[in-house]
Amino acid sequence: MSFRPQRISATTLLLGALIATLGVLLWLRAAAPPEVFLTAEEKAWLQQHPRLRLAPDPNFPPIEFFDEQGRYQGLVADYYRLIEARLGIQFEIVHAASWEEVVKLARSHEVDIVGAAQWTPSRADYLLFSPPLLDIPNVIIARSGSQDMQTLNDLAGRRVVITQGNALDEYIRSQYPSIRLQPVPDDLSALQDVAFGDADATVVNLAIASYLIDRYGIANLRVAGDSGKSNALYIASRSDWPILNRILSKGLASITDDERQAIAQRWVHLENGTYRLLNRDALIALLTALAVLLAAGLLVALWNRLLRHKLAQQASALKQEYQERLQAQEALKASEENYRQVFNAANDAIFVHDAETGAILDVNQRMLEMYRIRYEDALRTTADQLGSGIPPYSREEARQWIEKTLTEGPQVFEWQARRADGELFWVEVGLRATTIAGQRRVLAVARDISERKQAAEKAAFYAVHDPLTALPNRRLLTDRLEQAIALAHRHGGEAALLFIDLDRFKAINDTLGHGIGDELLVRIAERLRGLMRESDTVGRLGGDEFLAVVQEPRQKEDASLVAQKILDTLSRPFMVGDRELTVSVSIGIALYPQDGDSVESLIRSADMAMLAAKHAGRHGFRFFDPRIDSIAAERLALETRLRQAFESGKLYLHYQPQVALKDCQLLGVEALLRWQDSERGSISPLHFIPVAEASGLIIPIGAWVLREACKRAQHWNAARATPLGIAVNISSLQFRPALVEEVKAALADSGLPPHLLELELTESVVMGQDSDVLALMNALRELGVRLSLDDFGTGYSSLSYLKAFPLDKLKVDRSFIKDMPQDVNDTKLVEAMLAIARTLELKVVAEGVETREQLAALRAMGCDAVQGYYCYRPLSEDDMTGLALAEQACPRCLPEEQ
Repeated sequence: MSFRPQRISATTLLLGALIATLGVLLWLRAAAPPEVFLTAEEKAWLQQHPRLRLAPDPNFPPIEFFDEQGRYQGLVADYYRLIEARLGIQFEIVHAASWEEVVKLARSHEVDIVGAAQWTPSRADYLLFSPPLLDIPNVIIARSGSQDMQTLNDLAGRRVVITQGNALDEYIRSQYPSIRLQPVPDDLSALQDVAFGDADATVVNLAIASYLIDRYGIANLRVAGDSGKSNALYIASRSDWPILNRILSKGLASITDDERQAIAQRWVHLENGTYRLLNRDALIALLTALAVLLAAGLLVALWNRLLRHKLAQQASALKQEYQERLQAQEALKASEENYRQVFNAANDAIFVHDAETGAILDVNQRMLEMYRIRYEDALRTTADQLGSGIPPYSREEARQWIEKTLTEGPQVFEWQARRADGELFWVEVGLRATTIAGQRRVLAVARDISERKQAAEKAAFYAVHDPLTALPNRRLLTDRLEQAIALAHRHGGEAALLFIDLDRFKAINDTLGHGIGDELLVRIAERLRGLMRESDTVGRLGGDEFLAVVQEPRQKEDASLVAQKILDTLSRPFMVGDRELTVSVSIGIALYPQDGDSVESLIRSADMAMLAAKHAGRHGFRFFDPRIDSIAAERLALETRLRQAFESGKLYLHYQPQVALKDCQLLGVEALLRWQDSERGSISPLHFIPVAEASGLIIPIGAWVLREACKRAQHWNAARATPLGIAVNISSLQFRPALVEEVKAALADSGLPPHLLELELTESVVMGQDSDVLALMNALRELGVRLSLDDFGTGYSSLSYLKAFPLDKLKVDRSFIKDMPQDVNDTKLVEAMLAIARTLELKVVAEGVETREQLAALRAMGCDAVQGYYCYRPLSEDDMTGLALAEQACPRCLPEEQ
């Protein structure tokens, strides 16, 4: 009986393939973790490098972080432990202090691997990136039971908090302006605000939200929806070891879907949303496809086995040829791999294109990163399409450079290019003609020089512009003024120079801080820039001084119109942060040729005119007048004599009594500075106090007044039965941290009890409610001294200021008292001030009381005390000593007999 093998039918083969497919798929899903298949070269490399330096972000929980014992923990840490087991290597964990230090170590190749990093063009210069390690969604977190907020569109009109610096901040503000976005310091604050009802929702990284909610026990929160944005993280390894990138990518690929989900479930615990760190369905589909391919391979192998006995002779004959071809293919593959490694490791973008058509034939990895383009799209592009398209960087110029390379040889030039997303940038291009596989080609190498170009442009710009306001600086202003003078000289016309100076700007810096002052200068510069004609120039001379050059004004009135426009524009309030600030300016105007025929002389004349505007009351403008020279000289002489008078002890104090309306007894005195000059006689404080402030003399003079007043008051109190307080005026220049020590010294030297010293502050000193101002006022109150607000009602005061500041007393300005009680409006205003003071539990002193009627009206309103000529004029030290020691009631204050 003969035996012949049965013919296997196609149905049987397909059935066998199906069974094999299902078996392989089940094995893939249930078997132990797969083996990582490494080439001989990769295995040898790992043997040479058994320990690899890994630098994680030290504070990025739960992605990666160091716990309290210094152990490496987090989602990414679990991935690396699996990769260690797969590859049989060991990661040496580098404990960097911050993410900035990690980046620095990676840039200098002092570490081999960065734990988890986002891809950026700058990092691609020194790092190679694996396939995505994690892709974590940014989700919408809301309170349990809140209305549906499944997408960002559902957040319109709602209060949404977001962490400062989060990349989503800018995205949401630009794409969803109707969302009421509010920044908070960190993700924990954002989650707590939502849980406590201070916000409707927050948008946050799912993994980070899960970790924080779990760690800090935040209740009453749920995942409401998906923002549509996610964070992709990669394994990043040093760029000079491309083989390490391939090995790590294989190790990452060996991690199964179940292992990934186990890691995710360990660190991400939020519910109410089907969020996964990786797409499980996609992995299952990939495994299924691989199973089908394996089944097909088994089918081919079976078919080959059935036919092998028929092809034995042919196989033997072809074996040698096959071996030779295989060796050739391996050699070609090795050559291609070496070429590709070198090609992709280059720091510059490289692309090869056809010399005739310009079609791009191949590009390296750096080119794709630099132009932000996919490989397939790059191969559908021609070389002349990579320019900005703006002449001289258009397609026509690009073709001319290629033609020049083909005819004249290598070319190197700078070029403005355009990325795939439309962004323009600068490159240095090198072109060289070559022959590849017998075909004429052009090799292009492009280096991104955008930073170099920007640095050069920035340096050139700020050589002639102010770095704070970006306005022309003194150098450029001088050049523009010289041009205006030359033009006026050539046409027989005029040129105008406006010197603009802010009034009392130092008070803003001293009370609100230099940061607020700088921001205000930027806002002022923006308004000035918008006022000028194209032919004119406005710039910053320095500090709070600006210059405006007006070319060829038709008549003198033109300069006046420009000055008035500047005054009107700058008088409108400025919003600086959450503060509303109002400023005034003084402007001096000088005209060419009558006020000066050079840059220096015109600036000097305009400066002197500006000072005249300030002396005239500020917030106005003045044209230069030759007589100003004598005014400036007079002011300098006054400053010199004042300094001499102070140093020689010629300044002295007078004292104006304050009388209590309740019993007409002497309540306290206000110390007033006086100066009797040997040549000029008595000089009013209205004249010499501004000079003292402008020259800085007010600081030592103010400290002397404080010491002298405390000494006199203690002398009087030592002989009195009832205490007598003394009030000292404090200038805005004195109101600084050093004032606390000056007050301590004055009290210690005199022995005066602190509660008997009252410091009078003007509204300009305390305006703005700045934290530094409040801190200084509280420090003074802690010493035990009293604080009063002088000239109340004439400046910036509001109920919010009065409520916030630690004040004891208000002093109603004399301007509200002088027409009482005849002026009904003034009377009502004073009544309102007294009502406010009673509400805030503040004492009130009315200044400038000069008639019996005024005193009677104030007594009827319930005013606490008065001072003025009706009761007492300012008294010398001897007269004040007699009054203080007499301890008698003021006879003019006593009520008339009924």
